[in-house]
Amino acid sequence: MTARFHLQPLLDLANTRTDEAARKLGELVAAERDVEQKLKMLEEYRQEYNERFVQAARDGLSPDAWRNYSAFICRLDDAIAAQRKVVEQSRHQTSQGQQGWLANSLGHDVLW
Repeated sequence: MTARFHLQPLLDLANTRTDEAARKLGELVAAERDVEQKLKMLEEYRQEYNERFVQAARDGLSPDAWRNYSAFICRLDDAIAAQRKVVEQSRHQTSQGQQGWLANSLGHDVLW
C-alpha cells in the first residue's frame, strides 16, 4: 500500500500528460479537417468558375473578359497551391501529435 501511495504522483503526472496530448491531438485533427475543407471548397469553386468561363467563351468573350477570367483562374490556382501546402503542414502536425499521444499513452515519457 505504501509503494502505491509514493508512485501516485507519477501516475497522476502520466495521466495529465496523456490527457493533454489527447486534447492537443483532437485540436490538430479538427484543424486538419478545417484546412482540408477549405482546400476542397477552393477546388470546387475553381471547377465551377472554369465551367462558367468555358460557357462564356462559347457564347463569345471580349479579350478583356478573357483576360479577367484567365487572371482570376490563375489566382485561384495560386490559392489552391498555397492551401495544399497548409494541408500538408497540418497533416504533418497531426502526425506528430499522434506520435506524442501514443508516446504518452504508452508511458515512454515517464521517467522511472
